[in-house]
Amino acid sequence: MAEKVCPKHGPYDASYATCPYCQAEAGGGRPAAPMPLDDDMPTDLGAGPVGGQGGGYGFNDDDAPTEIGPGRGAGFLDLDDEDETSLGRMNRLDETEIEFVDTGAQGLLWVKEGNRRGRVLKIKNGTVVGRSEGDMILDDPKVSNPHAKFTLEDEVFIIWDFGSKNGTFVNGEKIRAATELKENDTIKIGDTTFVLKTLL
Repeated sequence: MAEKVCPKHGPYDASYATCPYCQAEAGGGRPAAPMPLDDDMPTDLGAGPVGGQGGGYGFNDDDAPTEIGPGRGAGFLDLDDEDETSLGRMNRLDETEIEFVDTGAQGLLWVKEGNRRGRVLKIKNGTVVGRSEGDMILDDPKVSNPHAKFTLEDEVFIIWDFGSKNGTFVNGEKIRAATELKENDTIKIGDTTFVLKTLL
């Protein structure tokens, strides 16, 4: 398509005798076109020369609009503390809006010895350990089915043995009844040794 160039508005369709944008400004009824870009005007991809000088383009640090807020340049809305953004409420943290859940004591068993060495397993009130049944499965012929159970009473973990063939050991001693556990106690079930970590 052939084009003519208006010194004020830039290129336009050559089928017009004169610049249609100039005609619109004179009352011709056609909507005015955007101003042509020159080296000093900001574009969609950046801004005019930094500091008003020729050369590289970029935003001055304090004036640059970002995805989470505007710069100080004209044409950007100023956000206040109540404005919502896509990243959440700006400059506000109202503690009444945060809901805290009391989960009580949490128990973690760190595998010190055994084929799962280095792993961490979570326990809770009622966790049952067994060879093929229960909440925690230990594929070990020395583990009974079920073998032991963890309960939680007054934020203290207790371990129970179900009368297993090879027994359950706490700190090297075979337990005969329900036994309270403390932080860093060792628990041996079959060939696996755990260290208890509690989060209160």
